[in-house]
Amino acid sequence: MINLQSKIFTDADGQIIPYDDSSLRWRVSAYSLIFKDNSFYLSKTKGEKLYDVVGGGVEFDEEI
Repeated sequence: MINLQSKIFTDADGQIIPYDDSSLRWRVSAYSLIFKDNSFYLSKTKGEKLYDVVGGGVEFDEEI
């Protein structure tokens, strides 16, 4: 079992987010890596500070 109290969590600005000892929930997700001409592609939505791989959460009745 991982001791989450000993982990440091940060947001996109690098600010430390305290862990409140609440239980964690798992979320089913699907992501892809897109390679073309020795490059790979990332996405960044308006208002976000960081780039990310393309993908996201998957609903239980959603086809992928």
